[in-house]
Amino acid sequence: MPRLRRLEDLLPHIREGRYRLGPHAAKHMLQEGFREQDILSALLWGRELAIYPDLHGEGTVERE
Repeated sequence: MPRLRRLEDLLPHIREGRYRLGPHAAKHMLQEGFREQDILSALLWGRELAIYPDLHGEGTVERE
């Protein structure tokens, strides 16, 4: 069974700057005209809506 990463597990890494944007996030960032800081703000201040397993055994978190 794939391991899902919950937002609560990722937040400490985000706050410490230990993260990287994946290609999916970078693609949408460029297409939709938002910045890396916009993504970080959404992660830090939004709320978790759903978790989607991906092909690499990690989860993708959808935020509001």
